[in-house]
Amino acid sequence: MAVHATAANVQDRAAFAQLLTRNRCRTVRRVWADKGYIGQAPAQAAASAGIELEIVSGPKPADAFVVQPRRWVVERTNGWINRHRRLVRQYESTLGAHEAFVMLSQIRLLLRRLEPR
Repeated sequence: MAVHATAANVQDRAAFAQLLTRNRCRTVRRVWADKGYIGQAPAQAAASAGIELEIVSGPKPADAFVVQPRRWVVERTNGWINRHRRLVRQYESTLGAHEAFVMLSQIRLLLRRLEPR
């Protein structure tokens, strides 16, 4: 698991390679991403890390609402992060502090999964 926060003027696809270098979990084999990650740079970064990059997108002519496969995983994770009051807005003075709070929120969720019911 890795977190990489950037300034608002940095595109996601530009920061994708840096995110992959922070990933210490070697069991990650596939990443689902939206159309913002289409391009050579994200594809090359994923290939060099040994990760399959799968772009999730709907059909080209979007006449009606179409459920995109695996898109719900991204939206669910964003929802979990936004449930933490400290992460709803950017209150931290450094990006490192914000990244730490995102990690703490996700660690809490992972620990709850390990807890026997």
